[in-house]
Amino acid sequence: MRADTLAAEVEMRFLRPSPPRVSNAVPGDLGQLLVLYERAWGEPADPLSEEERERARPAAEDIAAWFRGGLEVFRLTHDQRLMGAVRCSFPSGSCHIDNLVVAPDLRNRGFGRALIEHCLARGRRAALPRTWAQVDARLKVAGRLLLSAGFQETGRHQTSDRRTLILFEKRN
Repeated sequence: MRADTLAAEVEMRFLRPSPPRVSNAVPGDLGQLLVLYERAWGEPADPLSEEERERARPAAEDIAAWFRGGLEVFRLTHDQRLMGAVRCSFPSGSCHIDNLVVAPDLRNRGFGRALIEHCLARGRRAALPRTWAQVDARLKVAGRLLLSAGFQETGRHQTSDRRTLILFEKRN
């Protein structure tokens, strides 16, 4: 291979953008996470009433409590921009995924899937046999995302406020 061809290939590799990165969120991310959740629930992927959006949006105190133990919060970033987040917990020998959000202007590009895959890998590293997620039946986009990631619907139940929740499971 000629030196000028090799130099061009090396230069081309450096011009490729770095991929988004999933990492552990830290308490210092609280402000950015709050803004992300406000934006995501301000423009939900599925039509919801203002009351439903308000109920789904975690408050600053709730997000702060996630960092006080028992939960792992993962963030998806690129070029120092927070693009998405998810919460993961490990009750009774399984992995539970919830509070998944992606910035409204970045939806449908595989970022939600990347966060789910990260949680699944975390559950496998912990040798957990299954991963669960529970989604309001009105959140069709979230349900389709879980199904596309290999989850199966395992049940539905009514809440006291008449919402239908769908339980999804994936064996690790």
